[in-house]
Amino acid sequence: MMIRTLTRPLALCLVPALTGCVVPPPPTQQDVLAQAVPASGQPPGNWTAPHDGGSVATGWVSAFRDKRLNALVSEALANNTDLKIAAAQVELAQAALALAGSPLFPAVNADAGANARRQGGSSTTDTASGLAVGLDWELDFWGRIRSSQASSAARLRATENDLVAARLSVAGLVTKSWFTLISLNQSLSLARQQVDIYQAQLGLVEDKFNAGQVDQVDPSLANASLSGAEALVAEVEGKIQATTRALEVLLGRYPANEIKAAASFPPLPSRVPAGVPANLLNRRPDVLAAQAKVDAAFFDVKAAELALLPSFSLTGSAGSADVELLNVLNLAPDVLSIGLAVLQPIFNGGALNAGIAGATATQKAAIAAYGTEVLDAFRQVETSLGNETYLRKRLGLIEAQAGYYKEAVALAEDKYNAGTISLQNLLQLQNDLLASDQAVIGATSGLLINRVDLYLALGGTP
Repeated sequence: MMIRTLTRPLALCLVPALTGCVVPPPPTQQDVLAQAVPASGQPPGNWTAPHDGGSVATGWVSAFRDKRLNALVSEALANNTDLKIAAAQVELAQAALALAGSPLFPAVNADAGANARRQGGSSTTDTASGLAVGLDWELDFWGRIRSSQASSAARLRATENDLVAARLSVAGLVTKSWFTLISLNQSLSLARQQVDIYQAQLGLVEDKFNAGQVDQVDPSLANASLSGAEALVAEVEGKIQATTRALEVLLGRYPANEIKAAASFPPLPSRVPAGVPANLLNRRPDVLAAQAKVDAAFFDVKAAELALLPSFSLTGSAGSADVELLNVLNLAPDVLSIGLAVLQPIFNGGALNAGIAGATATQKAAIAAYGTEVLDAFRQVETSLGNETYLRKRLGLIEAQAGYYKEAVALAEDKYNAGTISLQNLLQLQNDLLASDQAVIGATSGLLINRVDLYLALGGTP
């Protein structure tokens, strides 16, 4: 009954809140960029490294046309524990936003109770009961609460982009681990082939030794080479199991060393359209997160500055009381009170000014961190684009080198069998061929991994 009488006073008190100061927008991306990096760090119209034009494509994992890789990445995105932590951080930021905006609404509480009182030795007992509704509402006249809410909203955007960046990173780690496993699998096959070659060679050397054609040095060298090849097999097997277990953890699995790598690499996708540097600022989730943190710091400064101004709070209560004695006298009251409180900070030991100084310093740090993210993003793209050319050239030269060594080893084997060269010369050429073949595997893996780095640098979705 009495609560309705609050409607008109409340409406009158809402006027200051509804006509209060508007929260200013944060600085634009261009303004932040101009503050964050000098003129020499501003993005050019195009990449300086060789590149292909066109818009950056999405879904880069499928570009490798490897069904097992697609399945592994999907599994990791669904089960990776670090991604679950990042998702929980988003939920935490959502709750923080709701909490920051709650003071914009009135806090209403109800209090109901009853009590009894007996006078000394008298048999008379008074009972009282009642219902009270209380209201407490800080009117956001200057926009301090809305500034805090805007800061929380910006932090939520930053956390959401952190989650996107984490998903991109996990997809990249899984893909690189898969290519590393394939390269190790090929290295293991190569090392085992070398063991077979040295075993056959040891038999030949022993036959020569028994025939008196060579001295004891050759059998010793042959055994040493065989032992070295077997040690290399063991080394690669250890790397395979360690890499496999790490990959399984990325997938959210128990590290049981059960994943078996493919025997060969997928074909390298065609060159990637790289867009233009300026567009990277709106595509890279880590850069977007850094800008959102700048926005949050901006609103924190505004909230700290507005805390110097007086605050206005609306308080009120309404209810009724039922007391037997007052009822007899027809004096049972209905209760209504309403008031507007004004609080003006006068002296607080410099806490408010220190809060402004701290928020301002945090804003400067956020702007500088944004500049770091931007320049590093440009560096990653330029480096990956440049590496594409260098790695392709290197792979071609190493493949040619391996071909020459293969020819040289075949000729040297014939000459050793004919007794025209030493075993030491033959073993040196065989070791050179092994190293060259390993280099081909490494260069092929490096080219694929660099392509993954390029996809990540461009910010394309997996």
